[in-house]
Amino acid sequence: MPRRKIREYTAKNLIRNNITRFNPKFDYRSYPLHLVTYDSNFRKLKHDFPELTHVPLVAKPDMLFGKRGKHNLVVLNRTMDEVLSEIKSKLNTEIKIGSRSGLLTHFLVEKFIPHEEEYYFSISSERKGLHS
Repeated sequence: MPRRKIREYTAKNLIRNNITRFNPKFDYRSYPLHLVTYDSNFRKLKHDFPELTHVPLVAKPDMLFGKRGKHNLVVLNRTMDEVLSEIKSKLNTEIKIGSRSGLLTHFLVEKFIPHEEEYYFSISSERKGLHS
């Protein structure tokens, strides 16, 4: 069965909107999560999303490729102004990772949560069921 990748933003929203069905104590919806694209109005972002102005943030391309940190594409523990400045400087620039290249057009912005370890989560579907 062919695989179809989805953006990290989309995957996190699936989790955000459904996690409390499985663990009512964990309300992930309270964590800010936004997708910034080439057509986002940067002047309005602070006004439209005030929850982002009072917490440390992470910004990273949401472009369906890995090794973003190794290519200095992840901005950690920054203010809203710093994150927006970084995104503006990288937006619509060409990136080459391995044999693939393309323009950076989508960035995920979310609350920075310090952590020691990282885990990866994968969902795959089949015609008659779901496996994780």
